[in-house]
Amino acid sequence: MNTSHSLWLHTAAMLHAQLLQSRQAVGTAPLPAAAWSNVVKLSRQVELAQHRGWHLAAQRQAAELLAELESLQSSMAKVSDQLRERLAPRIIASPAELYRDLAALNAEFEMLECDLESQTVSVTTGPIVLEGIALGRFQIRLDLKQFPEAQEFAVVALEPNPASSDSNITHPHVNDEALCAGDGLRAIRSALATGRLYDFFTIVHQTLQTYAQGRAYVELENWHGVPCHDCNSTVDEEERYRCHRCEEVLCGDCASYCSHCDETCCSGCSVSCPRCDRLVCVICLQPCRECRREVCSDCLNQNLCTQCQNHEPEPDEVCPEDQEESPAVAAETAVQPHRLGQAAVLA
Repeated sequence: MNTSHSLWLHTAAMLHAQLLQSRQAVGTAPLPAAAWSNVVKLSRQVELAQHRGWHLAAQRQAAELLAELESLQSSMAKVSDQLRERLAPRIIASPAELYRDLAALNAEFEMLECDLESQTVSVTTGPIVLEGIALGRFQIRLDLKQFPEAQEFAVVALEPNPASSDSNITHPHVNDEALCAGDGLRAIRSALATGRLYDFFTIVHQTLQTYAQGRAYVELENWHGVPCHDCNSTVDEEERYRCHRCEEVLCGDCASYCSHCDETCCSGCSVSCPRCDRLVCVICLQPCRECRREVCSDCLNQNLCTQCQNHEPEPDEVCPEDQEESPAVAAETAVQPHRLGQAAVLA
């Protein structure tokens, strides 16, 4: 018997022993004790508020109690399902069936790896292409340390071609090596619980070969594009711009340019200079030492804006007493002393 077959036998024996132990240990599912304590506490608070006539407080706490009760009901249903699954009779795979599954996986996939030291069983898929986008090969890695209870497995991209918007998304349904199995999750759990290794790996492989639009972490139509920060439209890699201040991605229609430094900026990092109305980035604005308005550097001279250099106050800053006197008042003021003098001489 060659090394591979001997390794498969050892792996099958270990898996069968773990399946037997899992079936015999019924255990007790953890109860949501903390949630129940919170329900009791809220119930007492509602009664106290009603007794004291705090009707608004009682209504608010009653709403919190209702939400907590619904959460508790959901938790209890989950506990019931787990306990029902543990109590239900299960037919587990025999060592011979586990061995045959490993042999079938070796023939089905590019590579089968059984690592007794790290306690993992892994298969390597062929190249996966979805709607013309090459996603490369994947390794489906099953962790046997707490098999079959934990049911932990990873989907690792061996030649990653991730979405442009998130490097952790290597497949429309894989985020950070975790598969969103959707409708196939129940079948995956059932296969692992009974030790049907071949079914488990082929179900995961089939899921990787499918694309459910509307359920993806990133849709395939946006795989090589990212959303524009300003208008949220998809921007391809060769057509995108970046704001030099916040580094957000922009499309060509939304990208603006600072008239002073000529750098690209988004709508949030650009303003119109209040003196010359030219578009500038916020970095190129400086405060006038007189009026404290922020203007572009072209409108500053010795830290004074053009308005303050010309001593031209804003229209709303002009006081009535600062306005020039009318010509008639000025003339009367100039003649008045001379006439008084003439009257004194005649007298």
